[in-house]
Amino acid sequence: MEAPSLIVSILLSMTLLVGWGAPGASDLFDVDTQQLAALWQKEHLSPSNPYSLKHAQLTQRLQGFAQEYPGFIRVEKIGASVEGREIDLVTLGAGTRKILFWSQMHGNEPTATCSLIDLFQFFARHRDEPWVAEILSRYQLLFIPMLNPDGAERDDRRNSQGIDINRDARVLQTPEGMLLKQVRDRFEPFLGFNLHNQNGLTTVGDTGKVATIALLAVAADAPGAVIPSPSPEVPDDLAKRITAVLYEALSPFVYGHISRYDDPFNPRAFGDMLTLKGTPIVLIESGGLPAGAPANLTVELNFVGILATLNSLATGRIKNANPAVFDALKLNSSNPIYDLMLTNAWIFTGTGIPLFRGDVGIRADMRGGSGGNAIIAELGDLGIFSAHRTMDCTGTLLTPGLIAWDPERSLFTPGRNGQEYLRRGILTLIETASWREIQGVEPAPDRWAGAQGPDWGFVVAGEPPREDEKAELRLASWLAAGARGWIPDSSESAARLPRMRQVAAWFRTDITPRTDAMKYQIPIDWSGDPARILTRWTSEAARTFRLSGRGVITSGSRADLVIWRTPEKIIFNGRLIDLAQPEPGIQGRFLGRM
Repeated sequence: MEAPSLIVSILLSMTLLVGWGAPGASDLFDVDTQQLAALWQKEHLSPSNPYSLKHAQLTQRLQGFAQEYPGFIRVEKIGASVEGREIDLVTLGAGTRKILFWSQMHGNEPTATCSLIDLFQFFARHRDEPWVAEILSRYQLLFIPMLNPDGAERDDRRNSQGIDINRDARVLQTPEGMLLKQVRDRFEPFLGFNLHNQNGLTTVGDTGKVATIALLAVAADAPGAVIPSPSPEVPDDLAKRITAVLYEALSPFVYGHISRYDDPFNPRAFGDMLTLKGTPIVLIESGGLPAGAPANLTVELNFVGILATLNSLATGRIKNANPAVFDALKLNSSNPIYDLMLTNAWIFTGTGIPLFRGDVGIRADMRGGSGGNAIIAELGDLGIFSAHRTMDCTGTLLTPGLIAWDPERSLFTPGRNGQEYLRRGILTLIETASWREIQGVEPAPDRWAGAQGPDWGFVVAGEPPREDEKAELRLASWLAAGARGWIPDSSESAARLPRMRQVAAWFRTDITPRTDAMKYQIPIDWSGDPARILTRWTSEAARTFRLSGRGVITSGSRADLVIWRTPEKIIFNGRLIDLAQPEPGIQGRFLGRM
């Protein structure tokens, strides 16, 4: 009888969760999460792309808080990373009981760091509101907002030693890991939050829905064991109860997109180690986004969820939370969900191999260095997976977006007709800056950006009448501005300019004589075997003009693709564009040096 009763209890809890649409209906907190979300939308300081936040911007923001709110937001340098970047501890509140938050111990997981910035401002601006003042009087909130600044700088999971800090809890080989342990031992918090990002393709169990938030009550021993309370004021299984609060707070925003993180006990992991030492740890993983959601949705969710949890603790309502809710959550699934899936196409990879039939899965890549590009996540048989949008490409040819040089298209000619290039499958256009045109003209990439039509770059074509210091500086300035190469009139003329060749070598810029470069000009006729004909304007052109991640269909490459019917449709940075529709509104980007 006990097992059925437990199941009924869990199902009843989950049924209540489904109905949490009305403000104030929860018995786990008395704040209105919808109002918190609206407030975040109005006041947040964090960037719209979380992956753009770097250590310098964070440090500047923290210094600004400390100066604007002296004595309230306390910023303390607690140490430095391997490469000497400052690691700060931010403290709020005057309570005797401590709660520890740390973020970005994996350098390429910045979502929660942005949320913490917004929390600091929120507490400073709203500290006189009764429920906020109650939190600040009961607790001392401790934050390490960027534990791995070296990894954040390079968009890398690991630190400069190449070590995963979250697997350094036993040996403490990393200075960053040592700092985290020192903070825990110094303050002995009764609760901790470990804030991460997870794979954006992860789904919720067998639902096929992307896991936007994954929760974990870190286990210190065998699964299913009850973690005893660290004090009489705190209920048993505190971490599990907090995941129930987070589920209730966030479900109205992303119902069906919350999962349970599957992470068995690991003695090397900080969450497990700190739990063993008496600080229960809750893991919040920010994952992929539902279709159409803004890039910073998970920043907002972390903000709302943390405030609801602190309110639940301060009011004592945490005792109403059912630990069984955590156990009832569906586990993360490795079956991915893609933003766009193209099925059953004849695929030309750009490398010259024979065509084959298969599927292509595309997802947004919001990592800091990507600039928000969409990439090819997988290809082959993807029939068991799901996507926010699926297109049947039966009977069509799928190729990389073509890369072509237009020797007649001057960099200085305004108002190019980008639609004509797109209709020919050219998604990357190389324009021309002739030597005659660049004389006396300073390069200005800021004036070139935002062109309509394909992404674009340029090459310097021709050579000076004589080789001197002025000519060398002129070439150097234009190569530094982003030229994809130098095209002299012939190999013989290039040979007569050794100093100019040396300038090009400084910038690792290829020298391609005009006679060789002409094969990449926009062709008149596409007829023939695409595996033989189109290689020139895909992978070969990408190598010649040093365009990494373009011109091929492979895992991790840029999702610029052509669906050849006329072509009627293209995939431009992961976005499906129907060229038959008037004014598809493609905004190309200038391709500077990479």
